[in-house]
Amino acid sequence: MRKIQTFLYAGALSLLSSAAFAHEGHDHSHWSSDALHILFYSSLVAAVAAMTFLGIKQFKNKDNSKSEEI
Repeated sequence: MRKIQTFLYAGALSLLSSAAFAHEGHDHSHWSSDALHILFYSSLVAAVAAMTFLGIKQFKNKDNSKSEEI
């Protein structure tokens, strides 16, 4: 539990730091911009789907282990 709290605090601090906002942006008119945006957002969707799948799998395994103990 302590590791999770430390990880969350470090993540929040890194997102709130001024260095995280120092990027001035990028050119949306570049020819590869559309493809890069599609790749970026599809990777976010894939990461959320993987975490959801693993969370459901872990929840079901905990549920099954509790019913086996009884």
